[in-house]
Amino acid sequence: MDIKKGSDVKKRRIARSKGELASKILDEKEETLEKAKSQLRENFYLIKRTLKKYIDMNEDYYELIALWIVGTYYHKSFESFPYLFFNAMRGSGKSKTLKLVTYLSNQGNVMASPTEAVLFRTKGTLGIDEFEGVGGKDKTAIRELLNSSYKRGTKIFRMKKQKTKDGEDHVAEEFEPYRPITMANIWGMEEVLGDRCLTIVLEKSEDPLKLRLSESFESNKTIKFIKENFKVCSLCSFNVVSEKDCANFSRSDFKECSLCSLIIQKNIYTLWDSYLMERYKTTLTTLTTHTTNNTLTTPKDNYEDLLTTHTTLTTYNTYTTLNTLRKQRIDSFFNKIHDTEITGRNLELFMPLFLVASLMGEEALTSIIKVAKKIVKERTHEEEVESRDVMVIDFVSRQNSENLSFVSITKLVNDFRDFLDGEIDWLNAKWLGRAFRRLSLVVDKRRTPRGIQVILNVGKAKQKLKMFKHTDQDETN
Repeated sequence: MDIKKGSDVKKRRIARSKGELASKILDEKEETLEKAKSQLRENFYLIKRTLKKYIDMNEDYYELIALWIVGTYYHKSFESFPYLFFNAMRGSGKSKTLKLVTYLSNQGNVMASPTEAVLFRTKGTLGIDEFEGVGGKDKTAIRELLNSSYKRGTKIFRMKKQKTKDGEDHVAEEFEPYRPITMANIWGMEEVLGDRCLTIVLEKSEDPLKLRLSESFESNKTIKFIKENFKVCSLCSFNVVSEKDCANFSRSDFKECSLCSLIIQKNIYTLWDSYLMERYKTTLTTLTTHTTNNTLTTPKDNYEDLLTTHTTLTTYNTYTTLNTLRKQRIDSFFNKIHDTEITGRNLELFMPLFLVASLMGEEALTSIIKVAKKIVKERTHEEEVESRDVMVIDFVSRQNSENLSFVSITKLVNDFRDFLDGEIDWLNAKWLGRAFRRLSLVVDKRRTPRGIQVILNVGKAKQKLKMFKHTDQDETN
């Protein structure tokens, strides 16, 4: 009994010692991170000032581009990172803008018409100028690679020769093309690739100073200072706690201590999913009960699992209080993102900028949220007007829903052409048939001597069309 009691006292003494050490390291860590955040904010505002010095554009774009440039230095911590696309007519300064943005970004280089190999064999931020004809057949390979390279996890394998004892052998070499990319051209971006881009339209400047400034960015002292400042900025250095200090307890205890690890590290996506599960838990439970008479169990990867410490350390107020405040801060950030009602691909593109903006302060976050909502609204409107799929959905939704009879694809092609009010080069029976199938708008199908006939799902088309109109209605309200 005495031995057990002595053992308990020893455990409490060790736990107290660990708690005191944890508190000390937390204080030092917070101080280091605040200094790093201060450096980062300085870079952010210097980048905005530099952009305004050389480039004439919509005021909203300075904030967005500055956040994107900062994000290039930490893009590996994100699950995806949007492409930045400058669309402008001749003489609008797109090449100068592309060069400046690329030079300010992490390991930036501008190239014209890069090959497929350049995308995955080089590193750093890539600027692609004069990217005309991106939708052409000769650009198919590079376009397909770009369509997936904005997101982490894409792998490219190439065979290479390797010397062996018996001569030569071929081995697979693995590449990950995920990297920050900015592009510019005159004629615009094809639909699928454009969906991965934040598009900025540049207009001709009438500012005499900006029209005359040289592009000697390499000798600009402010730009040099910005790039040097990024080298010493320790915000993304997760080794603030030394291995020696961590020797007495799990390193995972200190992952949540770093603001950087919570805001930039990919763990933020797990926290976001847990936040959504918690927020929609009541709805999901009700739906599950209604369908299966079973309630949902609380997800294992909830905040209590992610933001609490080991049992021995949670007894100490400093550590527990910091975790509580940190959870409140994260919840507040997530609430703002959720309230934007931005979803899907648009949320995927803007999330890295939201995360970077949260480090810049409340003003920067509020500003980029406002810009994001505006851009998403414009994108949604363009998709509704220009997207081929949306046009097909709109066309089908206008058909007679009471007449569920077979109609030939040939007739539907002609009717669709009349609906679009003009000759469309890409429209034919094969394309429209595949569009119906891709959008799940066919109730039934049959082959006849005169060709394919289908029964269209008009009700589903009407439901799909409502989804595209939903965002505009919400913004108006």
